[in-house]
Amino acid sequence: MNKIYGITLVTALGIAKVLEEACGTPVKVKWPNDIFVNSKKVSGMLIEVKAQPDKVDFLILGIGVNVNTPANKLPDNATALKIEAGKEFSKISIFRRIVEELERSYDKMMRSGFDAFRGEIKKRLFGMGGNVSVLISGKKKSVMIMDIDDIGALIVKEEDGQLRRLLSGDLEIE
Repeated sequence: MNKIYGITLVTALGIAKVLEEACGTPVKVKWPNDIFVNSKKVSGMLIEVKAQPDKVDFLILGIGVNVNTPANKLPDNATALKIEAGKEFSKISIFRRIVEELERSYDKMMRSGFDAFRGEIKKRLFGMGGNVSVLISGKKKSVMIMDIDDIGALIVKEEDGQLRRLLSGDLEIE
């Protein structure tokens, strides 16, 4: 069951690899489910899981990618592959590559676990070692991203030096 926690980051990593290959620009993962190019969001995803203590009943994955979206149709903090690469892309080709990469990544995760991806995710993690804002117990706090643990939880250091493990949340890069 612990494997399911890391699936969001493994999925984000797979998408990041495909988008980087397509546009030729470094792509970062913003924990837990956003993908950034040049500090702007190019993709995001949502995962819904229904699980029992000993098995997963289903997992629904929704992915959005700004492929050929014109700049005037995007918020200020977003971008598109076309903007970053200066050329149009086949949405079907991008979709096909994402599905292929996610299938390969899922198989590898089921065989080897999340730890097989952990190092690469940490290298791509947007804000690693930097300060971010996060909601903790209903309060917005400034924390420093320290690590990703063996199931994909974010390890942050609070201002008082206390380490905290986050399994979900929304980060704002400061």
